[in-house]
Amino acid sequence: MLSRVSKFRMLAGIVLLVVLVAAFGWRPIAENIAGIPLFWLIGALALIVAATLISACNRFLLINIDRQVTLQQFLPVYWVAWATGLLVPGQVGDVATLAALMRRRGMQVHQSLGRSLLDK
Repeated sequence: MLSRVSKFRMLAGIVLLVVLVAAFGWRPIAENIAGIPLFWLIGALALIVAATLISACNRFLLINIDRQVTLQQFLPVYWVAWATGLLVPGQVGDVATLAALMRRRGMQVHQSLGRSLLDK
């Protein structure tokens, strides 16, 4: 069962998607995606997934020196921090979000901030 926070995140994502579609319309978005050759679309998707997983593993190894969380527990935290970093300018969003979310999992803020800054 999804927690309230998970439901809110899902709702927020759906609302953002609806706002984008309302602003640009379905047709231009669908035409742009349909115009991309399948080979390049799959290649781009594979590279994006690979790059983000490598980045997540890199950050996981730096942050989790004390082995306080598993990679499975860390990945959702990383994705939320990454998404926040897209909305907040600079590196402040992802580093601050990651520190706050890791604090909920028992890591002290100065540990996660210092280790995140090593990555930057």
